[in-house]
Amino acid sequence: NYEKWEIIEPTCTEKGCRYSYCTVCDLKKNEYIAAFGHEAVPNKIDKVPTCTTEGHYIDSVCSRCGIIIEGEGSIPALGHDWSKEYMVIKAATCAEVGMKAICCNRCMAHDEKTVIKIEKLEHTWSKDYKVIKKETCEAEGMQAIWCEMCGRVKEGTEIVRDKLPHTFKKGWQTLIPATCTATGTSICICSECYAFESRIDAALGHTDEDNDNICDVCNEKFVAGEPDTPDIPDTPDTPDTPDEPDKPEENCDCNCHEGGIAGFFFDLILFFQRIFGTNETCKCGEAHY
Repeated sequence: NYEKWEIIEPTCTEKGCRYSYCTVCDLKKNEYIAAFGHEAVPNKIDKVPTCTTEGHYIDSVCSRCGIIIEGEGSIPALGHDWSKEYMVIKAATCAEVGMKAICCNRCMAHDEKTVIKIEKLEHTWSKDYKVIKKETCEAEGMQAIWCEMCGRVKEGTEIVRDKLPHTFKKGWQTLIPATCTATGTSICICSECYAFESRIDAALGHTDEDNDNICDVCNEKFVAGEPDTPDIPDTPDTPDTPDEPDKPEENCDCNCHEGGIAGFFFDLILFFQRIFGTNETCKCGEAHY
């Protein structure tokens, strides 16, 4: 008659036992319990499993006794963990429709069968006009009411902005100097677009301070009272130049700020350098020579 049992728990590698003594004759009875065996879980993982791909481990460890178990193996794919509620997978804008669907909480993959479209939003029109295209001295600009979300221009709100005046920073530059009897030529070059304007400079006329009918400048003989300069059309005034902030070139000692013939040729060099993309500029923004 066995009433009370004592138990010796088994381990991973050793069997256990339960035993009891007869209450009548004191005879001992043993019943053995099989060893559990190791319960291996991955230890060193060189490839983590995802929802759709298997992982891989180099060795494993027993979850009960902690012993390292040699031998590699694969780790099953986790499978998707689908959300209970719809999730936005593409936000709607005023330019495109959006989408929502049932998604995996782990990898955000979505179930194509559950996709629902989200209608486009209304445009958020600006209260003030915005410059869409900045005006220059070569082309007109544009301003309009625009959508603050997608940048679209509201139809019918476009306003043209007038061209800017040319910026003639250096004023008239002498191209061909006038002489006693021949007219000269000067030009102005726009520092923004390199457009230029030209004018004819009047001949200087002879200088004869000693009244010997020989020009003190060119040594040419002339008859007093006879015209020695050709008639020329009225020359234009220097083109207006907008007020400028402090000019960095005023404190720059580079040759690019020379006046006269030298300055004119430096401007021409700058013009061709910028066309072919080969110019180097100094601290003031002009060509560096």
